[in-house]
Amino acid sequence: MRNSLNRLQWLVLKKWLVKSIITGIFWAIWHLLIFNNFSQFCGFAGFMLLCIVFLFVLTFLTIRTNSIIAPATLHALLGKTNLVTVEKSTGA
Repeated sequence: MRNSLNRLQWLVLKKWLVKSIITGIFWAIWHLLIFNNFSQFCGFAGFMLLCIVFLFVLTFLTIRTNSIIAPATLHALLGKTNLVTVEKSTGA
């Protein structure tokens, strides 16, 4: 029984990871319509990686709270505060 439970947990985790990666890729591509310049994220590849990692957090929050309010709030906070951008130093 315990072995089958571990196998079930692994399948759920694997499904969750695959969904987050695929959705992160599509989410990054969707943002191509919004942003003109991805240099603040170290290019588009950096932004895509950020989307995938951030979607792990959003997916976890959705599953944990059984609601979209917490992930939507976190997404709005991230967009409003611009916490994850890389600012280039001007040296001044």
